[in-house]
Amino acid sequence: MLFQAVISGLAIGSTYALTALGMVMIYKTSHVLNFAHGEKAMFTTFIAFSLLGAPHVPVWGAVLLALLSAVFIGFGVELLIIRPARKRGANEGTYVLIMLGFFLAIEGVAGWIWGTSVHRFPQIISDAPIRFGGLVISTDALVTLLITCLLMVVLYLFFQFTLTGMAMRAMSENLDGSLLMGIRANRIFLAAWGMACALGATAGLLVVNITYLYPGMMLPVLLKAMAGAILGGFDSYPGVLLGCLLLGLAESLIGLYISTELKVVFAFLMITVVLLVRPTGIMGSKNIHKV
Repeated sequence: MLFQAVISGLAIGSTYALTALGMVMIYKTSHVLNFAHGEKAMFTTFIAFSLLGAPHVPVWGAVLLALLSAVFIGFGVELLIIRPARKRGANEGTYVLIMLGFFLAIEGVAGWIWGTSVHRFPQIISDAPIRFGGLVISTDALVTLLITCLLMVVLYLFFQFTLTGMAMRAMSENLDGSLLMGIRANRIFLAAWGMACALGATAGLLVVNITYLYPGMMLPVLLKAMAGAILGGFDSYPGVLLGCLLLGLAESLIGLYISTELKVVFAFLMITVVLLVRPTGIMGSKNIHKV
């Protein structure tokens, strides 16, 4: 039971991590706290749901088209909403209000198109257990972990060895200096939004495999993803991953040994204690401004 709870907790934490990494990527690159990130993931999951109802569309074809639609939704948000606001000198508070409005708009549109009732999403990943001797592991938890590990490797290679990835890192460290070096900021903003929305859509498709599809499905995931990111350090990609995995693990173990009703309370209490001791999170860095 303990081993199964650990794997389950890490799998849940992986969905938080994929959601949080998309938010952090946008924030570090363009300084926009994207509260609509989860709702965009929900919308693309509904797109996959509609595609699965079309004739001659296989499951993985619907998944790939949904991920592609997430990229274009990210492009559209950056081009049509964020970029005009940036040109008018919007600050971080303005972006927060814009994205909260967009959050409500997406949820309303999704409810208008697909309704507010709960839908059962077709099984993408089998939930049949895998047995190793006396150990039992659910297939969906194991696949979720493998997908997350693969995406983490891809992201690491992207940031370390591609021009776009290195430009994105440079802009997150020093935007003005990056512009002076000739980095085309608009292209990097566009790439960040597209990639972030694809990560969120991946999290949405993994979440709906173990739960139900409805317009508010990603809100609890978004809140816990933000909590995990703050726990690990919002300005550190490894910290975000660590914080989200720890949060998922804590929820699973508390649910197993104490109470399922207390697991969320304990998880957020753990975050509060960590932030009282280290406000920047486990792996976050202190921002020092020279005057």
